Amino acid sequence: MRLIFARSRTVGSYLIRLSTWSRWSHVGVVDGGMVIDTTLKRGVSSTTLAAFLLEHSKTEQIDIEVPDEAAALVWLEMQIGKPYDWTAIVGFVFRRPWGKKGRWFCSELVESALIVGGRRRFREDLNRITPRHSWMVSV
Repeated sequence: MRLIFARSRTVGSYLIRLSTWSRWSHVGVVDGGMVIDTTLKRGVSSTTLAAFLLEHSKTEQIDIEVPDEAAALVWLEMQIGKPYDWTAIVGFVFRRPWGKKGRWFCSELVESALIVGGRRRFREDLNRITPRHSWMVSV
């Protein structure tokens, strides 16, 4: 499965990178010419790769071995339309597990898709995974 890590020239991206000590503030999954990800504005959605690249000032794509990539992609498509999990982001600040079922932030969505595809990269607490964590275990 192809992951795409990204950052942009926005205050939100800068704050995420600063607070997580990361070069990336966002991660999504590339499926052909589309990217499935979740944002505060759109929730879980699918956008063209070209539009995604225009939204971000820097990106990098990495392929991850997944035993059942098709299952992971079907599961991701089933998440489209679900809302962004802003309460989990607030939980980062207060170190509380405030994530809500059926709501997602980017790295939580990506790592959950990998699990559905048969590739678990973290033991627990997916609601605490940041793009930095996903990046560190990807390279």
